[in-house]
Amino acid sequence: MSIADLIRKTRAGDFATATVATVATHSPQKPVYATQQGRTVAPVADVAVANPRNAENAIAANDDPEPVKIYRLFVITRPNSEQFSLSRTPPATLAEIQADYPDCRIEPIPDPPPAAALADDDKALALALLDHWQEDDPDTRRGWLDGLRDPERLAGMRAMAHALGVAVAVTLPPDDRRTCRQCRNLSRNGRCQAAEAGRLPLTGTRYEPDQNALQRCVGYAPGADDPDRRPGKERFPGLHARLWATARAPR
Repeated sequence: MSIADLIRKTRAGDFATATVATVATHSPQKPVYATQQGRTVAPVADVAVANPRNAENAIAANDDPEPVKIYRLFVITRPNSEQFSLSRTPPATLAEIQADYPDCRIEPIPDPPPAAALADDDKALALALLDHWQEDDPDTRRGWLDGLRDPERLAGMRAMAHALGVAVAVTLPPDDRRTCRQCRNLSRNGRCQAAEAGRLPLTGTRYEPDQNALQRCVGYAPGADDPDRRPGKERFPGLHARLWATARAPR
C-alpha cells in the first residue's frame, strides 16, 4: 500500500498509521510496516517527505480530473411543478443551467446514441432553415445539424421548415410523368392512337384515357412543348419490358 493510499484512507475515516523515514538515505534499513486498526497491512518503503503539503500535491498531480459532462436537452421543473424542456446549442453543463434557473429542479437528458448521417435532402432543408433564420455562427450551425441525428428532432425540423415555407427552397428531382394532353397520340375524339395501333400492351384498341392524370406510359409521344424528345418506350424501358412480357405470357 502506497503513502497516497494511506492518506486517502485517513481522509475517508478508515484510520491508518504509517511510520515514515524523514530523511532519505541510501543505507539499508529495516522495512517499516503500516498498521490498520491494529493489524499489519504491508511494508512501506523508505521515502523522504518534506512536509504533508508535498504529499497532497503529489496526490493531486496523479489524480485525473473527471471530464465535465455537457448536455443539449434539459427538463426543468419549476417550484409550482410546471415542467418544460430546454434545448441548448452549443451544449451546456448542468451547473450552467442551474445558474440560469436557480429555484428549479433540472434534469439533463443524455444525447441519443449516434445515428446515421443526414440524407442530402434533409441536410439541404436544415441549411435552408438556418439561412432563413440568418444564423451564420459556424458552431451553432454545426451543433444544429448534429442534433438532427435524433429522429424526433429531425421530424420537428421538417415540420418547422414546411410551416415556414422554407421547404420550397429545396430542389426536388424533376417529375418524369406526363398527361395524355401532352401526348401526340391523343386523338381529337379522346382515344389513344397508340392503343388503336396495338402499341400499348394490355389495353383495348378503343381506349379513352384520363387526359389530365400524370402517368408513365410506354406509348407516350412527346408533344411540341416537351424538351425531352424520347418516346415512352425509351424513357421507361423497364416498364415497357414488363408490360410486354405480361401481355405475351401464356394464360
